[in-house]
Amino acid sequence: MKKADHLFARCTPPEKWRPIEDYEYDRERLKRLDQYRHDVVHGGGLQKEIFAIDDEIAFLQKTCIFFAMLVVAKYQIKFHPDETMKAVVRSFLY
Repeated sequence: MKKADHLFARCTPPEKWRPIEDYEYDRERLKRLDQYRHDVVHGGGLQKEIFAIDDEIAFLQKTCIFFAMLVVAKYQIKFHPDETMKAVVRSFLY
């Protein structure tokens, strides 16, 4: 959560900024999911069930995109989507 908080401190979005349809950043939800991740990795494994896992995964995916959009908006980064996707795919192949 420290990294998310640092990101928000440096790239504070305008009030009611909603760059992703059907998504709102929820720090407490992210904190809960991060705690679950920590418990699985460093604790006793899978101790409790996550209900609506598809919704939680979608939330995490949208959160990653939201964080990237914060940086893009703050620093007015311009990029070509096709070239960006090619670079992402290359990074997984090598």
